[in-house]
Amino acid sequence: MPSQAVIIGGSEFQQDNAPLKSYDSFGVSAAEYYKTLNALEPFQGNCTLIPADGEHVDEDAVQDAISTAASRAKGADETLLLVYVGHGKAWADHHDNVLHLAMYKSREDRPAGWLEYSAIRRATSAKKDGLRIVIADCCYSNVLHSQGAGLDNVPEGIFALMERDQGVAVFTALAPNGSNVNASPEGCVQVDEEWRGCTHFSSHLLQVLNKGSRYAENVLSLGDVRDEIRESMRNCPPKLQSGLILQGPADSTPFVQNRLSPGALRDLPDWASEEKWVAGLKTGRQWPIETLLADERMAARVSLALWRIPEGRQNAHRIDSRAIETYTNDMDKYCAYWHIRDEVDGSHH
Repeated sequence: MPSQAVIIGGSEFQQDNAPLKSYDSFGVSAAEYYKTLNALEPFQGNCTLIPADGEHVDEDAVQDAISTAASRAKGADETLLLVYVGHGKAWADHHDNVLHLAMYKSREDRPAGWLEYSAIRRATSAKKDGLRIVIADCCYSNVLHSQGAGLDNVPEGIFALMERDQGVAVFTALAPNGSNVNASPEGCVQVDEEWRGCTHFSSHLLQVLNKGSRYAENVLSLGDVRDEIRESMRNCPPKLQSGLILQGPADSTPFVQNRLSPGALRDLPDWASEEKWVAGLKTGRQWPIETLLADERMAARVSLALWRIPEGRQNAHRIDSRAIETYTNDMDKYCAYWHIRDEVDGSHH
């Protein structure tokens, strides 16, 4: 089954005693995530939006949708993405400060009626392999860094023992370990007008997903998205910080299609030494490599070094493949490249 995304974000809340304030930006953000992710691999055509038209955010509907998505994205090469935009709260004297997500009937003054984050983790129990990504755009999202253990049989710590590219990644509207627990529901004037009706954090993240990155190739890694958000929010008034919490995967783990327009110029690394290229590529980040291939001998030495680093082997293979394409009509460069490169295994081409 393909990767799955569940997007949760309602703007309306029951208006009784101690009501939660309604923000249009919650629903607008959720609708934009749904439109954006439904057009991007690997989530294309496999997104669920809650609430549905005419309905409200309901605890059972949320857990049912997540459970269904988890059962469809069981494989190690499939991703389960959960997006939540709305009110969040944690009570230091209740359930060890666990993050709670607001449902339609939640009230400001009591934990009952909110959905515990631990219930979200239980709902993902069918997803025992591969990658889970959470986008938490809410107040108190920065407490998520401490919520990996528990007695619900699905502790995030289990995933940290797996191979790289597996585990849990959490994008938060607030920097982990930060003192500010309040995320902003107001849009940001720094982003393009199209996303100014969204919350502050989601407006920046949605702009990154829609415009892509000049610093990556066809797929954005977790780290690529984090870096683009960080740069996008750098001059925000007021100055805010977001975060990425990794429990298992690396920041080079592939996340989503890079929507950069095909004709757009990429900012190619201008590293002048073999050491800098190896350092830049050894984690698996998909940096553009055209400038490296301009020097066939250095490219061969970088590939050779990367083949000896487990996490760098994907980039080593990428350099080799590009070298075949690039030097195929220049026999001198082709032979020079493979004379150096073949030292790794004596292979022939």
